[in-house]
This record gives sequence, C-alpha cells and structure tokens, in this order.
Amino acid sequence: MSAAAQPVPVIACAEVEVTGVEDLSPTFRRVRLAGPELAEFSRDLIGDGDPVACRDAYLKLLLPPEGTEPTRPDLSMGYRGWFALPQEQRGYLRTYTARSARWVELRGQVVPEVTLDFVLHAADQGPGGRWAANARPGDRTYLLGPGPGESPWSAWGSGRARRIVAVGDETAVPALLSIVEELQAEEQPIDADVIMEVPLAEDLPLAESSPSVRVHALPRSETGAHGTGSVRELAHVLDLPTFCVADVLAGRRPERAVEATATEATPLWEIADPRSERDTYVFLAGEAASVKAWRRLCVDAAGIPKQNVSFMGYWRRGQAES
Repeated sequence: MSAAAQPVPVIACAEVEVTGVEDLSPTFRRVRLAGPELAEFSRDLIGDGDPVACRDAYLKLLLPPEGTEPTRPDLSMGYRGWFALPQEQRGYLRTYTARSARWVELRGQVVPEVTLDFVLHAADQGPGGRWAANARPGDRTYLLGPGPGESPWSAWGSGRARRIVAVGDETAVPALLSIVEELQAEEQPIDADVIMEVPLAEDLPLAESSPSVRVHALPRSETGAHGTGSVRELAHVLDLPTFCVADVLAGRRPERAVEATATEATPLWEIADPRSERDTYVFLAGEAASVKAWRRLCVDAAGIPKQNVSFMGYWRRGQAES
C-alpha cells in the first residue's frame, strides 16, 4: 500500500509597493511593503488588523535583473520549475525575515503591510542590498510567501521549552527582536538569553532585557572578527571554560566540558522538532561559519542534545543565494 501523497504547500505571490523607508542605523534600513494581494498570504503571518510580531517568519523577495521592470513570476510550472529558469530571465530571489506585519490604508483601501529590515554591507552589496539602498516609496516588486491556511515559513520550534538560548548576527536581528518581544509577552516567564552580534555600536538594537529574558547586544567593532564576540558571550552564558572558546574559534571541535555526544558533519540548516519534549531550546542563525562555531559550543561542549537545536546558515561569506 503506497503512502499517501504529501500535500503541496501553497505559495502565494503578491505584487507590493514600497510605502516607507527608514534608516535605522548605518547598517540597517527598514523598508515597508504593502498591497492588496498580500491578503492572500497566511493569516498567521499578516494577522487580521492588529500588528503582528512575526517571530522568524521569512518571505522571498523577487528582484528583477538590473535595468528591467519587475514582472510577476510564472508559478504555473511550480516553484522549483520557475526557480530553475536562468537567473537573467527570472531575476534574483532573496530571503528576508519579516520584522512585523500590520494593516494600513493604501489609496482608500485597507491592505496588509509587512516590514523588512535589510542589512546594508557597504563593501559587499548584492542585489538585495542594492535594491534596499535605492528603494523609494512607490517602487514595486513581488513577494512570495505562505498561502492561505499555510503555517508561516519559520525555523522557530521551541515547543514547551522553559529555557531558551538564541544567537545571531546582524542578518538574524529582525528574527531575534521579534522573538524577544514575544518571549517578554508570555504570561508564564521563560528563562532566555538572546545574543545579537552587529557590526557597529550605532547598530545596537533598542531592545531591553527583562528579569527573565536577557538581551546581549555586541558591537563587532569592539569584539573582533565576525563571530568572535558572540562565541565568547555564548560560552559565558553556557558557563563553559575558556578553552572551548579557543577551540571553536580555531575551527576545532571543543573538548567536552560536560558529558556529551560528538556531533556529526554539520549541515547548513536543521530544524528542531517543535513537538519534542525538551527543557532547553537553542536557536542559531547567521553566517554559516559562525553558526557552526555556536553549535559546537552548545552540542559538543555544553552537551545540549542536538535535536534541541535549530540552526540556520542564512549566508556564507563569498556565496550568493541565487
């Protein structure tokens, strides 16, 4: 007897226009995108009117080839079929975490609006960064996201864990800030440490710690190379000895500070099962090499079961998404 076919996820495509642009800091630029077609996205993402904190929910932003106008992607061949088209034909696709969503008035109609926070890398700006740097109100493009009845696209899966550790670089800051807001709003306090590493002191997010949710914001300009400050801070949070820091920064698996099972070859992306019973949940997101170092501290050195860890290599230095 053959297994039942898995339902194909519904992917919605919405034409959107830029409704606002705000420079939050030298590194972060906020772009708001709205349009009536966003109403076809999952209500768990866009809500029904009240502002929604999107806790690691991500969307796909379609950027046309340079010098061309955005065109609606032909998804009749399926998402994979369209994505297989030559890049110069389909354009660029970039993944961004929705910072928040709300409903606003646009030309006399109340429509959904999503907020995306972009990281502007002055020395290495790809298609997404160039688009965000030049975005102006009235510009239009297309967003892909979960359709009606679908769950938001998200790697977050804390289940009923009462202890949470979350670590990320600047590309994960929108997700981490949403996570902080939701954890601090929980009726039953959850013990959490959220570590954010950003390029500059001017980039430090306006997020305050609460008695149960502690925010550790680290400017890389004061802590060294990418991942160095966050590795040290994570080791401090996990109460690990300094030799573990030296090991992971040198690219080695740390000696076990507690009884643990060594990890296998590390993939780029793995999601913890949200249905699993666990005391501690770990969420790691950012540049792939940093994520690998953080995971080694958590699993190899601290002995946290690897099935309790969600880790996402959002990007890899020198490598584009599409």
